[in-house]
Amino acid sequence: MLFTVVPMAVVSPVAPAVAQSQDRVIISGDWDGDGTDTYGIVDTSTNPMTWYLTDRYDNFWVDNLVPDTVFTYGASGATPIVGDWNNDDIDTPGVFVRTGGTPSWQLRNSNSSGSANVTFGYGAASDTQPLVGDWDKDGDDTPGLFRPGSPNTYLLRNNNTAGSADLTFTYSSGTGKPIAGDWNNDGRDTIGFISTATSPFTWQLRNTNNAGSANVTFTYGSGSASSVFFATGDWDGNGSDTPAVALPLTNGPFQWHLRNSNTSGVATSGVRFNPVTPLKLMHFNLSGGILNNGTYPIIGRIVREVQARRPDVISLNEICDRQYAHLVDQLAAAGYAMQGYFQESRTFVPDCIVFPDTRNEAGNAILVRAEVTQQKGYMFTSDHKLEERDQPVITEERSVACVVANFPPANQPVKACSTHLADGDASGAQAETRELTRVFGPEANSRPFILMGDLNLTPDDAAIGTLYYPAGSGNFWETDTYWSSCIGEDGMCEPVRGGRPTRVGGNRKIDYTFLSRDHFSVPIDGVDIVDAGNCDTHPCSDHLIIHSSVDLYLPRKAP
Repeated sequence: MLFTVVPMAVVSPVAPAVAQSQDRVIISGDWDGDGTDTYGIVDTSTNPMTWYLTDRYDNFWVDNLVPDTVFTYGASGATPIVGDWNNDDIDTPGVFVRTGGTPSWQLRNSNSSGSANVTFGYGAASDTQPLVGDWDKDGDDTPGLFRPGSPNTYLLRNNNTAGSADLTFTYSSGTGKPIAGDWNNDGRDTIGFISTATSPFTWQLRNTNNAGSANVTFTYGSGSASSVFFATGDWDGNGSDTPAVALPLTNGPFQWHLRNSNTSGVATSGVRFNPVTPLKLMHFNLSGGILNNGTYPIIGRIVREVQARRPDVISLNEICDRQYAHLVDQLAAAGYAMQGYFQESRTFVPDCIVFPDTRNEAGNAILVRAEVTQQKGYMFTSDHKLEERDQPVITEERSVACVVANFPPANQPVKACSTHLADGDASGAQAETRELTRVFGPEANSRPFILMGDLNLTPDDAAIGTLYYPAGSGNFWETDTYWSSCIGEDGMCEPVRGGRPTRVGGNRKIDYTFLSRDHFSVPIDGVDIVDAGNCDTHPCSDHLIIHSSVDLYLPRKAP
């Protein structure tokens, strides 16, 4: 399935090759020397600043590209810049630092943490807008400055050393922003200007670095000049730089709209890119009472699995209260302490009693490798309505266990829940699934949300469709959503309602890991399903262990 291109929206102020959005700076460059420019974001709120780069560009179904390279460089408060400083065909970081006197240009020749390889002064204390380009066609990028006026002044230097401008000229006027690029594939970067005085915005490109009129003029992007951000790059590897705009979406990602020609029109392709926090999730219905009679060998098996896979979030169904307490203790003893919450579904479950211990509750548990700030229990009533309370009545036996936890590095609050729905009662499980959608669907619109559990329904059930996105009407990705839809070696995949069986020896998927669609990215190959094997002389469970690797979008700060 081809990526659906969103019609062009709006654009806003940038320095050339970078665009500021709250605590994010958008950048573009050829990070791997393959001749094609891709995307980057600099988090200016950290000190040193954090750079997130991706080498990938995919115009098939892509929800979010995630960083291939992450490093820190440059003190917070500096202006990030990008260029090929040493003629090796790879763009690397730099910073423009205002010092109160001559600005300092601090350039690094690799996409890694470290100190500057080249440092020099260029410009005046009043200069605030750096430009970067290969002005003399010698293969390396060097500094430039833009000084707004009537007309605007450009000061370009051909060496990464202190000194005066080699080229000084005027070009463009009015409200707008400067840009630079190789517009005509002649190997030389030249200047340009985006006029934001009217909508749609006008791109005015010049093919020589001297005073004169635009050689190419076109419109691209429209709307408010404070909502989306400009970028330029060689998106298709044909040697010419062309326009892009990046739209900051509500919950974190930037939607890039790329055009492969310097002409008016709509985007050629689009993609999301955003910094992420990788998270590992684990779900398991351990049949703690029926198959394991409240005993601890199954807990030892879970501890070994946790030690091997090191999940950040664990969802457990059919766990006895005594088993949950033992698990928490054993994880701490193993050096992998987790915080969590156990929500009983039923009281007095004989299968959970192991004398002389008389604990007798069974339910769901959620554990996290993060600071828990809130615990919440929910019960399904006998008519399958979901209520926020932690005490079941005698006729109830289905529940949801939830925590809100702050995940590093951004201490981002995420709600994570575990549930197990009606078994042997399809209409009951369907009603309870729709209740999950009713209660948690709105929350998933506004905050990162993880929902895992044995729903006792297969993906083709209409009730399950109320959770699924985009192969349904819901607000959640499901982590195994790509399993049956990838075709060929090119990785073309479309999300579908499906997935591998989750019962031992069975052919049905009834266990799920759902993620709020606006806060997470789901890798195509991010799910691994494991048979727990035997505990003593019997199978550990009639369910398989599901591991999911996902990416949580790092949030932007409020404006």
